[in-house]
Amino acid sequence: MRRLVSRRGATEKLEFFQKVVLWSWIITAVWISFSYVLALLDKNTNEAVTLALVGESFGVSLAYAIYQATIKTSLNKKGLAIRKDGTVYQVGEIAAQNNEEESNNL
Repeated sequence: MRRLVSRRGATEKLEFFQKVVLWSWIITAVWISFSYVLALLDKNTNEAVTLALVGESFGVSLAYAIYQATIKTSLNKKGLAIRKDGTVYQVGEIAAQNNEEESNNL
């Protein structure tokens, strides 16, 4: 399984949607390479497929960006964040207010 290396040197697994975007671009790059090889061999290439794959790859990347932005916006509105292990926790003033309320209730 492919892992990303962060700036700190720690490795992180790719999320499912990151894998989809990565494979989409890999398939597009391979197809474009093959179409150039076929063109050099004077074979008939289908430019429409190449354009469709490039458009599809941009579409997948755009959908992933919108998905991540939606998640981030939703978490920010609720004062939540995601740890590296995938758990959700409250941050900032909301967490401090909740801690005060809990201590007052005891």
